[in-house]
Amino acid sequence: PSPHGAKPRGSPLRIRALRARRFGGASRVEQLAVSKLLDRLRAMEGRPYDGDYQWDDARIYCSELVVKAWDTPWATPHPIELGAYAEQVAEMTEGRLTSETLLVSPADLVTSGQARELVDELN
Repeated sequence: PSPHGAKPRGSPLRIRALRARRFGGASRVEQLAVSKLLDRLRAMEGRPYDGDYQWDDARIYCSELVVKAWDTPWATPHPIELGAYAEQVAEMTEGRLTSETLLVSPADLVTSGQARELVDELN
């Protein structure tokens, strides 16, 4: 059960594979960074998906995972702009997602200047 009283939605986070590719050889610093990243990802493994986008550690959503797993913060959680949909969204989420909810969006990650290349491997 969610700390907010709602049933957890989605599947628990599963870390299936993360492989570091070497382009001309990874430095020792890069190898350590990947090792620390994997440790932080493993610490979050098994958490259910957070469809209410709460910045807490009970459940987790995609952008939250990136920011919390990476050593350097990509973005700072901020209130979301819901505009004309604010009342409808608050009602749909039983008040858990409002204009005061702090979160980081995928757009925040893209515009942060930290993302260089994302690779989706299905192998």
